[in-house]
Amino acid sequence: MLEQKDNFKKIGDDKLKALKFVLFAAAFVCFSAQTFSQTNDTEIMSKFSLFYEYQRNNDMLSAYPYGLEVINADPSKFIKFGIFRKMDLILFALHDSTETSAEDKQKYESDAIAIYEKAIKYEPEKAGYYTARKAYIMEVWLKQPISDVFTVYEEAIALDENVDPYYQDRLGQMYKELAIDNPSYKVFGLQLYQKLQEKYPDEQRWALRMAECADDLEDLARIMFELWEKDKENDTNAWSSATTSMRANRYDLAKQPLESLTKKHPEVVNYWVQLGLVYSKLDERDNAIEAYKQLIKLEPSNKDAYINIALVYKKMNQLSVSRSYLQKALSVSENWDYPIYIEAQLYEQAISNCSSGQVSFEDKVAYKLAYDTYLRAARMGGQHSGAASERAGSLKNACPTQEDYFFRNYKSGNEIAVNGKCYDWIGKKIVVP
Repeated sequence: MLEQKDNFKKIGDDKLKALKFVLFAAAFVCFSAQTFSQTNDTEIMSKFSLFYEYQRNNDMLSAYPYGLEVINADPSKFIKFGIFRKMDLILFALHDSTETSAEDKQKYESDAIAIYEKAIKYEPEKAGYYTARKAYIMEVWLKQPISDVFTVYEEAIALDENVDPYYQDRLGQMYKELAIDNPSYKVFGLQLYQKLQEKYPDEQRWALRMAECADDLEDLARIMFELWEKDKENDTNAWSSATTSMRANRYDLAKQPLESLTKKHPEVVNYWVQLGLVYSKLDERDNAIEAYKQLIKLEPSNKDAYINIALVYKKMNQLSVSRSYLQKALSVSENWDYPIYIEAQLYEQAISNCSSGQVSFEDKVAYKLAYDTYLRAARMGGQHSGAASERAGSLKNACPTQEDYFFRNYKSGNEIAVNGKCYDWIGKKIVVP
């Protein structure tokens, strides 16, 4: 009796499934009435209905042959229902399944290229994606030679420059292998990875890939510079060459591409930032100052630009001018300890310039000003507070002693001007402790 009930239940379940399928097919036909109003091919409609239902229920094995029939007949009416995207996923799922036999794998492999070529034809807006998938099938499933595959990857990227980086990386690795016999492919690889690095700056892999394409970082910089020289109107190559050269500390190679970029795009802040740095590294001081001044015009609140000009003038021993730019940096960022720290260095530099081997009282007063300025920076608790505190400690014994103040009739709280032939530009006072 129980067995009979189970049989009735099974028959009931089967009827329920059949009813659900009939209802789905009816709903699908109603939903698609407008889509298929211009075709009498009800058989293809039926095939797609079966494909759609099996795929929706994750029965990939049953869905696949119906999808294949639809694609081989006329898939144009089914594009809006994602026929190719669904077949794409089914194809990989079945091929990579551990339950798929070697014979069936070969069948999926033989079907794959035709499926993707149809997808490219009927969905041209997604041609880049499907072309990349086609290249992958050729490379990984069909084991075709690199010489046949890499051009297909190139075609995919040409169709869609935002094609998944995974496929672009596969092309880059092919370039690396091809470069063994033809070094020109090394440049193609560098270009590819440079673009990827610009698009995905947080992904460290691309910088490593670029390094792999060259013998070393300096070699990479040289190659990128030569690439730019062949096409000086190419801004991407110019920027790639400049940034690569700077990473290799080849500032001489970075200079010309950056000059080209600032000339063509004078409104781009970052170009001036990098060019100013390059001029500073090459000790082209006047050029560095002009670059930073241009940067300030574009971005008046750029505190680093003021500091960098101040540092250049410091190297030129124009201490008063240097301090004026430090004060501008402070006006932009009043709680920044770095300008104060550099200001103290200016006072030390002035003493060094003036020293004749014998330390005068005026020198000691200047040392006291440097000491006080370092302490001021240290008390701000910024990035340079530790260095400022350490430097103040080293200058403490160079400051005037109590005897120096006593013999000159200075008392605690008195102010003493910092003056003398080397210190007239300073215009500051110290307070007797």
